[in-house]
Amino acid sequence: MFYSCELNKSAWTEFQSKGDCIELHKRPDILESWKRCRMRGIDPYEDGCPTCLSEAELEERLKANRSLINIGEPIINEAYRLASHYKMVVSLLDNDGYILISRGDTEDIFQQTGVNYLPGMQCIEEAMGTSSFSLAVKNGKPARVVGPEHYCSRYHHVACVAAPIKSESGKILGVVTVTEIEWESSYCSLGIVGVAAKAIETGIRMQLAQEQISLNNRLQNMIVESISDGLLTIDAKGIVTHINALGAKILDVTVEDSVGRHIGELVDFKPVILQVLETGRGYTDKEFRLESKRGVLHFVKTAIPLRDDYGQLIGVVDIFREIKRVRKMVNQMVGAQAVFTLEDIIGDSKPIKDMRQIAKLAATSETTILLEGESGTGKELLAQAIHNCSYRREGPFVAINCGAIPRDLIESELFGYEEGAFTGAKHGGRPGKFEMAQGGTLFLDEVGEMPLEMQVKLLRVLQLSQVVRVGGSQVIPVDVRIIAATNRKLWQMVQDGAFREDLYYRLNVMDIVLAPLRERKDDIPLLINHFLHKFAKSDGIIKKISPEAMNMLTVWPWPGNVRELENALEHACCLADSKDINIEHLPRSIQNSYLRQAGDEQIMTLKEAERLAVANAFNITKGNVAQTARLLGIGRNTLYEKLKEYGVERQIDPPRCS
Repeated sequence: MFYSCELNKSAWTEFQSKGDCIELHKRPDILESWKRCRMRGIDPYEDGCPTCLSEAELEERLKANRSLINIGEPIINEAYRLASHYKMVVSLLDNDGYILISRGDTEDIFQQTGVNYLPGMQCIEEAMGTSSFSLAVKNGKPARVVGPEHYCSRYHHVACVAAPIKSESGKILGVVTVTEIEWESSYCSLGIVGVAAKAIETGIRMQLAQEQISLNNRLQNMIVESISDGLLTIDAKGIVTHINALGAKILDVTVEDSVGRHIGELVDFKPVILQVLETGRGYTDKEFRLESKRGVLHFVKTAIPLRDDYGQLIGVVDIFREIKRVRKMVNQMVGAQAVFTLEDIIGDSKPIKDMRQIAKLAATSETTILLEGESGTGKELLAQAIHNCSYRREGPFVAINCGAIPRDLIESELFGYEEGAFTGAKHGGRPGKFEMAQGGTLFLDEVGEMPLEMQVKLLRVLQLSQVVRVGGSQVIPVDVRIIAATNRKLWQMVQDGAFREDLYYRLNVMDIVLAPLRERKDDIPLLINHFLHKFAKSDGIIKKISPEAMNMLTVWPWPGNVRELENALEHACCLADSKDINIEHLPRSIQNSYLRQAGDEQIMTLKEAERLAVANAFNITKGNVAQTARLLGIGRNTLYEKLKEYGVERQIDPPRCS
């Protein structure tokens, strides 16, 4: 509510002499302000001249309120233009009362008040007494102070009006004021400052909304740019409305030249996304091979139709990824990576040194390699080491055991299949091992087990470097390095008609033979030490081999090669409760063979033979002392002495039934 009653000079004089006035009760806001001024010790006759900022301080103040000034300045200018026939000053103040912008007849106002209403002046109650600014800020609504309503006499010849500028939360951001000489026009001015303040509030809210929209757009762009897929959107006419940087790179275009153009003009192939506009049906993770001037583009794509609230199609989101990225991700997830290097091949014997040298030479070329060796000699380990030493080390290493796949599935495993190729075929088809190994190495283990009919197809792929999926007709180029392995005599199989001669020569460009463990027994201690450290990772305890057990492991011919040695040591580590691995902890097949050969190959002492007999019997009976004594033909007391003497741990006999 605004009061139209204007106080006369006598009311002001009465308050100054008595400290109160009945007429002032009609304007309680004025009365309260006068009382505050009196309490502050403001001299109504001499004070009322506000302080001003220095140039540097004003510059900082203007900088801090730059947004308010940018929005308010044109509105202040227009407000003054509308009322320019009056002698007035229109000002924009911040919430601390400092004038930021001032437009109007400052000289006329100065002649009446002795105050220059210029930027930097602070119009607060503490400095200039009662004013429209102080009341507007105090009450949070427009205020009007005319003539003698001012506490300080220097302002009795002017009228001033003010309206606060508020945020959406009600916080006062600034104030619009008008100071004028003609009192009667102040009612009109009150409307002007009210409209100006509302206009500035609207401008501020619009700016905040625009800033929020810009922030949201930046966040959305950051999200879109951070995804690992190409993404573009088109409207209902096929015009590109957005494309991220990765999508532009995949399509070999630029973001700037893409937005606003029809998708058909953007690429040199028929865009399949246009089919979504025609049918209104999208798809998820669908594979496409598209012919372009750059060759065949192989994608996995997802298309999402966009519809408005009425169900009308308004655009499409197209998400696409190059198939090579898909393969890389799948290979990482399924472990299609080589982990072993040439340093992981344990041994210092001549066969191992020669093999390492040949492997290094083979790794520098792209020739096909055939690894020949008995089971357990480490053919896959060597294949991984060659891959990691080659130029393809960043590519996938895909292994397939040709002898472990059923005959009717090996073709689809190697070359893949299209959707509907056979009963049970996966929806959308599936790539084969050749495609999965693109840019890397394909390891064909047990290649000698491959059926003859498949050998013909494999030979064709090796010759042409391209595959055709089962049930498909499209030729897919492949860039794969082949390493094959076998534990059979392939040349003998060729002679017997079990393996194609042309495929044999295609695979056997470079041949590496892996020596069996029995031909490099000098490496056995190194391998034992390696495996004992490996098995110690779980509990941190590195077990030791007794001299007798080491002798037995060295004599054993190891038909299963390194794999058998590893398994034997793991078996011994599980049985040995202490840090020492003795003869009785080794696999029984090794112990029995050693005893049979002892007479011919090596003489055991009676004490060694007795210790072995006690340990074997104790293991056979699972620690039953009574049964062990009967097997050995000795008494229980004697057995207790032998167990203690040889350090064989005694187990408590199970209770007997009465």
